[in-house]
Amino acid sequence: MSDSFGALLRAHRLAAELTIEGLSHASGVSVRAIGDMERGVSRGPQGRTVAALAEALRLSQAGRDALLAAARVGRPRAAPSTAGICELPRGVGDFTGRERELGVLRDLATRRSRADDAAAIATISGTAGMGKTALAVHAAGQLADLFPDGRFFLDLRGMDAAPLTSSNGLSRLLRALGVAERSIPADEQERAGHYRALLRERRCLIVLDNAESESHVRPLLPGDGPSMILITSRRPLAGLEGVHQIPLAQLAEPEAAALLRAIVGEARSEAEPDAVGELARLCGHLPLAMRIAGNRLQSRPGWTIRQLTGRLGDEDHRLDALTAGDLHVAAAFALSYEQLTPIAR
Repeated sequence: MSDSFGALLRAHRLAAELTIEGLSHASGVSVRAIGDMERGVSRGPQGRTVAALAEALRLSQAGRDALLAAARVGRPRAAPSTAGICELPRGVGDFTGRERELGVLRDLATRRSRADDAAAIATISGTAGMGKTALAVHAAGQLADLFPDGRFFLDLRGMDAAPLTSSNGLSRLLRALGVAERSIPADEQERAGHYRALLRERRCLIVLDNAESESHVRPLLPGDGPSMILITSRRPLAGLEGVHQIPLAQLAEPEAAALLRAIVGEARSEAEPDAVGELARLCGHLPLAMRIAGNRLQSRPGWTIRQLTGRLGDEDHRLDALTAGDLHVAAAFALSYEQLTPIAR
């Protein structure tokens, strides 16, 4: 049943005497995405994708309805008892940039799709405010079609004084995967074994956010199977084996300006195009800083962009000025600062 959408799509394509490339050209859906659907890697594509394919295949209304129904079957729903456990956080609607990194993650997700492959694992690392979590959550949204068995998020609280233990993390993930609490083993190694066994048979994407160290996250990594793990950390976690490393740097100048325009709005940005670039520079092209600066301008429609750049011109007070509500650049860096030795500080 899980592969019925792929089989139905392939039957319609062959009946229409179209190659995958021909269907891609006619529908606007990528060759890779269509191939993933037909192979059962992507079992429950979104409605707009199905509609584009049905239009290109010139299906009758009955054929369209059948294709949409097959897609809905391919999107498993969490049981009521597990709904809300390890749910992905709200994404950023105006997410901008990181196209290269998103492409790397999609390639990694689509390359490893069989049960006998090693699970796809990537670490997204960088200093405070670099947008690691935003990138991971955005990628999870973009890759939804490839992981019909669920997408989950676990905050490991690696920068806290008392991070979430691996054992407690395994317990939460097992509950999210549908294991009753009374059936979760007490021993951590047994929990990890049960967790790996479940992921060997499922296509899940799991974001392990804010990892403290390699040892903190290693028990939460699957072995074989078609699942994917995205780890975010302020440390590179270079000791993890078989992991794709994605270090984040500040946004490039065009991406930084595009992010500010997306937050502030085109009308306001076009009125002061030079000021947008100057504001991005004063924010160090750091996503968190630009998010805060953009939010401050949104909340003060009477301000010009130049007025804010003037406030940020004083280096001694710049961090204090980069505050919007409960968002603080200084607070984000303080967590890392407290982890350093006195000499490093």
